[in-house]
Amino acid sequence: ILHFTHSSFCGPKGLSRLPHPIPTSVIEGMLGADLLGFHVDPWVNGFFECCEEVGAHVDHDAGVVEHDGRRTWVRSYPIPIDADELRERAGGKEARDWANRFVQQTPGRLIVRADRAEPSKNIVRGFDAYGLLLDRRPDLSGTRFVACLYPSRQSMPEYQRHEEAIRESVARVNARHPGAIDLFLENDFDRTMGALMVYDVLVVNSIMDGMNLVSKEGASVNENGGVLVLSRGAGSFDELGADSVEIGDPLDVPATARALEDALDMPMGKRMERAERLRSIVGATKPQDWIDAQIEDLVAIKERHEPLSPSTA
Repeated sequence: ILHFTHSSFCGPKGLSRLPHPIPTSVIEGMLGADLLGFHVDPWVNGFFECCEEVGAHVDHDAGVVEHDGRRTWVRSYPIPIDADELRERAGGKEARDWANRFVQQTPGRLIVRADRAEPSKNIVRGFDAYGLLLDRRPDLSGTRFVACLYPSRQSMPEYQRHEEAIRESVARVNARHPGAIDLFLENDFDRTMGALMVYDVLVVNSIMDGMNLVSKEGASVNENGGVLVLSRGAGSFDELGADSVEIGDPLDVPATARALEDALDMPMGKRMERAERLRSIVGATKPQDWIDAQIEDLVAIKERHEPLSPSTA
């Protein structure tokens, strides 16, 4: 049995917020698998900590958990994107038209974000940080922030309130700096591809995110030496953090504003070098490689009682 968790894994402190005995039941249920996969090592380590809380024995070096007579192997498998297919889609007429439109309508530099409208994406704080930056840097008044957001779980009152908070945040910033933020809150993949092709800065300030494919998609299709501003809470930080502008604490609005400022002020030569390295990283593996690695490990567990891939957590 192989179980893959696509979301982040919060660790004991976060899991303990659930009513007893749900945390223990979640961990013990997951340990019913022979192989557990997570996107990145921080989520593996969070799971290991939860296992120790319920009394399981964790061998961190081997990446294996023993509990109630069972052995469960745990590995990280960072999910890739299909860079070739994505660039083909981005090269279509509709996406190219949107890219040209964004360039023509932006007198200065272009900041972009593309997310589902979910609280974990930390959208409101991202807008607030941009407003704070414009308040103290009037020379950036020609900068434009394009947000391509996708409605999510609209039948739930909590998400309805979150969408309203997003609109209110945009209104606050635009009241002080007219036209600073363009908000699109509807499904339009070609528009998103167009924006990703031409951004100067891509903002990913998630609180916690299993991976965040937008950070990889932007690096793959961008043609402008765009800078990635990336939260440590995003799983993709493990792979892309070294060539991004880091947001250490995504809840810190002034720190996020400083990260945006650093990205906007980055010299073009440095931008191009980082962008090239990011593109190389995200193009190094394909989705089939990700599937194959998990299946090969599962078969190896059956045949030789341990996976082929080493533990990296």
